[in-house]
Amino acid sequence: MTTFPSSRLSRRGVVQLGGVSVGAAALAIGSNRFAARAQDATPDATPAGTPVAGGSASAAILASYPYALPDLPYAYDALEPVTSTTTQELHHDGLHANYVTTLNAALEQVPDAQGFTLEDLVLNLAIVPEDDFTAANGVVKPRRAVVRTNAGGHYNHSVWWDTMSADGGGEPEGPLADAIMAAFGDFATFQEEMKLAVLGNTGSGWTWLITDDAGAVSITATPAQDNPLITGEGYPVFGIDNWEHAYLLDYTTATGRGEYVDAWWEIANWTFIGGRYEAHLGQ
Repeated sequence: MTTFPSSRLSRRGVVQLGGVSVGAAALAIGSNRFAARAQDATPDATPAGTPVAGGSASAAILASYPYALPDLPYAYDALEPVTSTTTQELHHDGLHANYVTTLNAALEQVPDAQGFTLEDLVLNLAIVPEDDFTAANGVVKPRRAVVRTNAGGHYNHSVWWDTMSADGGGEPEGPLADAIMAAFGDFATFQEEMKLAVLGNTGSGWTWLITDDAGAVSITATPAQDNPLITGEGYPVFGIDNWEHAYLLDYTTATGRGEYVDAWWEIANWTFIGGRYEAHLGQ
């Protein structure tokens, strides 16, 4: 894995922002800021649930209500220096947990939706009524919109954790490599196209490699916590999180988002990603 300058990393309790060391108090402020954006509510008093065991975070997409926060499939510091311990703790324990808790609260009064797996729920959001849902912080929003945001956030992150590995990097092999070659000509061109799509996805969202049912792959981007299942564009093979909370503490310059994408390939878990592609096609 590539070694990056220590000034670009955020270790426990200390972040370098413009050359100034920012301690735990500032991180707490940042955590609160990101959690407020993690929508559509402050976490309800109901706990997120027992973590999904088994070493695969993405197993959570096959579970049904009440949904549970999956364990990370590696230690918090396993992906350093690409992604820091601080970022992982904030991202998993704070933001992902908030999506799960809020989703459960929004579905508590919707028994017709409680039998759906998470993947089926994001494919069938119309079953959720559009009545008002009052979050724990008093904010009132349409229930279906709240479920869309938080089901998407739970799904996206559950898959996201498994797409990364300390033993990652390199290039895909097998059918996925063939599909990328057919669509983009070579792996380097694919990487550049993904990076351009991330940079072009202004604001917060995700950039995805998707496949159709015939195995043809392409790149798309979605806003907020939408994913290609929600938008109907295809099946998400893997995505790169474009939200600030995924990279801002670790990549603090004006070109930080691009640096984050360049570094992310060092931890890409092509074994998992390729297996997801093949499983969807029944291979």
